[in-house]
Amino acid sequence: MNRTLLCGLVLVATVFGACAQQKKGTKKTKTQTTTQTAKNTTDIASIEIHRTNCYGRCPDYRLIVTETGKATYVGRRHAEHQGTYEGQVDAKPVAKLFSEFKRYKVDTCSEKYKNAIPDMAGLEYTIIYKNGREQLIQNANSPFAPAFLKGLADQLDKIAPLDVTAWKKTESWSENTN
Repeated sequence: MNRTLLCGLVLVATVFGACAQQKKGTKKTKTQTTTQTAKNTTDIASIEIHRTNCYGRCPDYRLIVTETGKATYVGRRHAEHQGTYEGQVDAKPVAKLFSEFKRYKVDTCSEKYKNAIPDMAGLEYTIIYKNGREQLIQNANSPFAPAFLKGLADQLDKIAPLDVTAWKKTESWSENTN
């Protein structure tokens, strides 16, 4: 009887031990695959911020910066400069900012945050990844959104300030066009 019980326990321990080893091997492969996929999907090609107007005189403009430093500014209602301007900014600070987006894992943020303040100027992101995926984040300056989203937009404004003397104006804009 003791011998049968001992054999049964050894058999059960062997089966569970083999399953545990098999699971560990499978889990490692999944982790490696997930890491490789995440690496491919967080490589950013361009970032666009859109600061929308409020009920007052908040400026409405878009700023788009690519990984190479190509920048496009589109000023509209209440913006200091209206129209579309294209220019080049230093790619090193852009690369550093894109790294900050990866560090904060912006690709995991919600698509839209609740905005309980109707008169608040909006902040929207459009992020284009190298694999072609596009991510839109609305109301990024909402009190319910992570604070780093507003900070990253402020950094982008500092990295790529519109320089009307160096940037080329490619299109005009007036209240009647849109």
